[in-house]
Parts: sequence; structure tokens; C-alpha cells
Amino acid sequence: MQNENQVPQNALDLYRKAKEAFEVNNKDYALTLLRNLLKTYPDFSKARSLLRVITLKGLEGKSKSMIEKMVYEIIFIPFYLLCMFHLTRKKWASAIDTLESMLKMNPAHAFSLRKLASCTMNLGWTETAKDTLEILKKITPLPPKELKSLAHLYMKEGELEKARRSFEEYLRSFPEDENVRKALQDLAAMKTISQGGWDEGTTYRQKIQDEKEAERLEKESKFVKTKDDRGLLIEDLKQKLQTQPDHTTWLRNLAQLYEQNKQNDEAILVLEKLRELLPSDGSIPQQINKIKGLHLEEKIAQLKTRTLKNTPHPHSFELEQLESQKKEINLEEGKRQVERYPHNLTYRYELGCLYYESGQFQNAIQEFQQSVKDAQKRVESFYHLGRCFHEMGFYDIAEKQFLKVVDELTEMDTFKKDVIYHLGLVYEATHQIEKAMVEYKKIFEVDIGYKDVSQKINKAYKR
Repeated sequence: MQNENQVPQNALDLYRKAKEAFEVNNKDYALTLLRNLLKTYPDFSKARSLLRVITLKGLEGKSKSMIEKMVYEIIFIPFYLLCMFHLTRKKWASAIDTLESMLKMNPAHAFSLRKLASCTMNLGWTETAKDTLEILKKITPLPPKELKSLAHLYMKEGELEKARRSFEEYLRSFPEDENVRKALQDLAAMKTISQGGWDEGTTYRQKIQDEKEAERLEKESKFVKTKDDRGLLIEDLKQKLQTQPDHTTWLRNLAQLYEQNKQNDEAILVLEKLRELLPSDGSIPQQINKIKGLHLEEKIAQLKTRTLKNTPHPHSFELEQLESQKKEINLEEGKRQVERYPHNLTYRYELGCLYYESGQFQNAIQEFQQSVKDAQKRVESFYHLGRCFHEMGFYDIAEKQFLKVVDELTEMDTFKKDVIYHLGLVYEATHQIEKAMVEYKKIFEVDIGYKDVSQKINKAYKR
């Protein structure tokens, strides 16, 4: 989920323009900006929340007649079917696009808001899910299940008082729910800790002398200070999980503690179990890949350090294997990002580069053919298309891609030299030596030492 500190500056500028347009009552322009922005950054929570606010503001003081409601339900039938098609296949991002189309026609449509909240929760966009449920609650009373979900979202966002009120409201309908009663106890612990103001030099155990109180507060692991504290919490959570092995909150806390203690293998094992329990939570595989990637980077750095000390290096094969594993993890994460954000052309470009590096040129071409639509990645995308077609032996198509890039570059910098060099290689591969020499000489005139250009030209002159 992206907030104002995480989105690129150009996206943030568009959001601010939309906000300013709304403030001067230019609603249509604001809505256009926001909808275009969300096509590229669908998890930009502030933008989606502003979209909801603007569309609902236009409905203030208005109510639809029974006939109007019936007409909308008829119009929405194909949208319902398409939405359910995506939902049954867990294509949350596609379902969101359909739901937004419905909300564009009827911003207060309860079904659409309910499903939007569900999809964003499945994608891990907690702030958007929370905002959507809050809006839905203003339109119609939330059923207990959604009230419980909203309370948990408040907990994740650190809005403890709102979480408490929502849990208590839920308990009026289901007073026997022990998990919610336990969540209320955890909330009290979190509130106590957040108000406690521990000193940097004070450890968790020193601050709380009463061991029973300490055990109660241990249920939340975010606030511990030292490795010893984390070790105590790990043992405590392991004991608790023996009685409730599928308790997802405890498993999350345990994985976090293992990660903080640099116990990567243990953290991954716990996260793998969480992934089985919560298959629709996109943040779990992301966390697994992050830990695996960091672990591999540490190993690679250690082996490279040994390489400097020992030449020839006895671990070169192991280093190659680690580099290969790292590429696989990056590729898996790249595919996951594109699956979640199919309209984000930057992610498509990055995935194309990962496919190219792994030698999957056809897959790379598919991504680059999408990313050329992004003005910022257009030139680089054509360049990589040229490289892919060259590798696959489609030299005439590769030539066209490289020529497109050359036409758009004015300065003879490193990138343009590289493009011209590969254009020359294409001409060599098709036995058009004179054309190849024309390209190589362009580089030779400004950088005689660039790659093997000098040797190629000398060889041509000796013929």
C-alpha cells in the first residue's frame, strides 16, 4: 500500500492537483485526475479515499427513488457477473476495476463498496479497506463480520480507540467470541505500552517488574528493545502456538521476531505456514522474498569478500548458484507485482528486464511491448525490445527497435553509444558490414576506447 511518502513525485503532484481542483469546485477535473492516477497506482490509498469523498459529496441531500434503484440493478447485472468472475478466480485488481466502474455510476452502491473493501483487504491495502468500510458504515449499518474486520484494520493502522469501540459493538451481537475478547485485552496491552514511554536504555523486563503483567504485554512484539527480550518472546509465543498452532497473529509476531533476530530460516518457515493459512494475503510472499533476498545478499557479499583474499576463488561455483537464486527470487517478486498491479507500466518494464536477464526473451518482449506506452520508459523499452529480438535472431525487427531509439536520442552519451553498438552488431549478423562500420565509426569518433569498436574498424580497413 502506498502513501504520500512512497508514491513517485509525479503521482503526488497529480494527487495534489486533484485536491486543489476539488477545493475550487472543479469536481470533474479532479475525478479525471484521480481515476487516471489510480490506473497506475491502484494502492495509493489517499487518492482512492479522495475519489470516494468527491463522488459521495455530490449525493448529499439526494436520495434515489425505488424506480431509479431498480434501473441501476438492471444496468449492473453484467458488472455483477464480471465482478464475480474475477472474485472466484481471486483476481482482486481486476475486480476492483469493475467495482470502480459501478461506483462511478452509483457512488453509494453498498454491494460495490462491500466488495471493494474485501478486495483491498485481500491485497493487503489496509488503509483503503479501512476507509471503504468507514464510508459503507455511514451509508448502511455494518453486519458483525464487517464490523470485526474494521476493528482489526483499526488495530493494524494503530487507531486503538476506534478498534476498541468497534470490537465492543461487535460483542453486543456475539458476546461469546473469545478471540475478540482476547483482541480487546491485547488492545489494552498495546495502549499501556504506547503510553509507557520507555527510555532507550531501559529493557522490556526492567520496565515491567511484575512478571504476570510482563506476560500480558508480551502478546504484542513490536515494542521490545533487545535481543534477549526477543528471545523471551519467541519462547513464549512458541509455547502459546502449541495450544493454538493456527493463530495467525501469534505466527506473524513470531516471524517478525525471528526476522529481527536474523533467524532467517525460522522466519521463512513461519511465514510459509502463514501463507497456507492466508493464501490471499499478498504481503506474506512479499515478506518471504524480502527475507530470502537479504539472506542471499549477505551470503554473496561474504563470498565476494573471500574472493578478494583468495584468487583463484574456490567458491566461484557456489557464488554463481547464489546469484542464480537471487535472480529467481527477484523474478518471482517481479511477476507478483505485475499480477497485483497490471496497469503499472514501471513494474511491467522491471519485469521485462528480469525476464531478459534470465534469458526468457519472449516473456520479456511481452512486458516491454506494454511498457513502451509509458513515456518515462519508452526509449529504454524499445532498446530492450531490440536486444531481445537480436538474441532471438529476428534481426530486421531488432534493427527497427534500435533505430527508433537512436532517433529519440540527441546526446552521444553512454546509453546512445550502447544502442549504436548493438545496431552495428545486428548489421554484422546480417553481413551488412558497410552499414555496421558506419555505426561503429560514430562511436569511434567520440570514444576510441569503447568496447571493441577500435578492433572492428581496424579489421575492416585491413580487408
